[in-house]
Amino acid sequence: MLSASAVQINTGDEVDTAYTAMKNELQDIPAGRHIVVYGITDESTLGAWRALSGAGRTDVLLAGNGGDATGLAQLRTTPQWVVESSPFVPEWGEYLMAMAHALADGMTVPAETDAPLAVFTKANLSQYYAPGSTTVKKLPALSAADEYLAKTGVLQKFGNVTGVS
Repeated sequence: MLSASAVQINTGDEVDTAYTAMKNELQDIPAGRHIVVYGITDESTLGAWRALSGAGRTDVLLAGNGGDATGLAQLRTTPQWVVESSPFVPEWGEYLMAMAHALADGMTVPAETDAPLAVFTKANLSQYYAPGSTTVKKLPALSAADEYLAKTGVLQKFGNVTGVS
């Protein structure tokens, strides 16, 4: 228990472990309490949701993390699933190629390069993903520290980073 009104549950990152952990924890959460779930993976959020909905506790807010097929489908179809985040892991190669090009050209690069990250709602999901799909349409804009990646010309070849043309 984090406080009188907040509980952190170690659900693991799989559907089944999250389901079991949430089902067990629900025994100690009074029926009148509001519940907000933020899972470390889409599968953990889904497991918690299955336990909650199975117990009739559907007045909840859910947030997924991963931007995988599960999370995107739930954000599109489940009213309680209100937010989804993605680090766009499958697209990291684009940034790595730009980074390698920058290094090969002798550019000074920062100690850290931010991975792309975006948080989606039902209202902005279609900016990033094709409708009904897990295909990325657009990646988020580069952070100020990562502008050097655009100077290599590599990201322009992919044509999918917001603000890079």
